Amino acid sequence: MKRRIFLTLWLIFGLVSFAFGQLEEPKAKLTLTNGYLRQVVPDPFEEFQGFHMGLNYFKNNVKRLGWDSQLSINFATDYETRFAITPLVGGRIYFNSPERKHRYFFNLLTGPALILFGGDDYTETQFTFGYAGGIHMSTKQWQFGLSIERPEIIIFKIGFTL
Repeated sequence: MKRRIFLTLWLIFGLVSFAFGQLEEPKAKLTLTNGYLRQVVPDPFEEFQGFHMGLNYFKNNVKRLGWDSQLSINFATDYETRFAITPLVGGRIYFNSPERKHRYFFNLLTGPALILFGGDDYTETQFTFGYAGGIHMSTKQWQFGLSIERPEIIIFKIGFTL
């Protein structure tokens, strides 16, 4: 049942973002991001932090709505190691026009997530629902943002647009 809901939501998000992306025909761009991550809710018994590496492919120069895709790799550690790979699709909502020097946007993405947990005496693999959403600012070459991603982490991102 959960798998059907997941696949249905993923298909709906993909079709909606594709439909909005077809309203205009600007070219797509690629952004490489990296960042520092921490758990969303601080917990004194489980204080993990790590790093993020990502690749965003998105429709450029749209007025309000555009599609977005992301492949991210997140690594965090405390008493156990967490490693997540998430290929995600979704959309962006821009708050100002493409002619502005600084563009502000909110993105919301969903897709599958492969999460690996490991400790001193165990390893665990989960294939589950992945998500990401955040608020960002971009220029022609740079992107800065704050994102919440699966598995319940907050990421401070900086990226370079190719």
